Amino acid sequence: MSRSISLAAVALALALFTSACVSYGPPPRRVAPPSRAVTSSWYSALGRHHPLAGQIWGVREGRFVRERDLVASLASARMVLLGERHDNFDHHRLQAALLRALVTAGRHPAVAFEMFDSDEQPKVDAAVAATPRSSDAIARAVGWEKKGWPPWPAYARIADVALDGGLPIVAANLPLREVRAIARQGLSAIDAREAADLGLNDPMPEALAASLRDELVASHCGHLRGDAVARMSLAQRARDEQMAARMLLA
Repeated sequence: MSRSISLAAVALALALFTSACVSYGPPPRRVAPPSRAVTSSWYSALGRHHPLAGQIWGVREGRFVRERDLVASLASARMVLLGERHDNFDHHRLQAALLRALVTAGRHPAVAFEMFDSDEQPKVDAAVAATPRSSDAIARAVGWEKKGWPPWPAYARIADVALDGGLPIVAANLPLREVRAIARQGLSAIDAREAADLGLNDPMPEALAASLRDELVASHCGHLRGDAVARMSLAQRARDEQMAARMLLA
């Protein structure tokens, strides 16, 4: 069975609308690496001399682990979620490096992008079919420059690894028009069957729901209030459920 890798903002349960408080610019100038970097040099100078820069903390092990041990663990997993801060170009570079390492280890995963809406899958497929080695063709097909994500070169390196390895590229996210409709109107914005398919009729455990509300308020700079928080939480849940479903289908 093919394994799926999701390139999401955070783990699927908390893939946040972080763009509300972030403005994106061109990639920063590359700088020298820290002494214990796990791969090549960093783009960002922020924190690069911190003693934890380039270190890998194994939560299960409760200790720092080596890069090869991380890759071995990921290579045996059915699903891998690669998190990021959208405007951190080093995160994108590390995602691409891990994906390449998994391919080298013999995996052939489907690569699910949060940044592509599921209704854009035909455009992605057509671009890959027409120019199988051009990640820029995918960006043009989906109108990347109008999406509001960071500049495409940050994500192109990940798509390039997928294309080089002949890996399926999956458009994972709920279409933006539906996300916006749910955020404005709540469950009334979608039909009952879709709500049921997305599991939106079932309440989240309160601890998770509270955590999601707190994350959304923080990621919107504290400007969300009252019913808006509830609707945004529902929209986020819908996105997460859609991405999980797309990964399973892949």
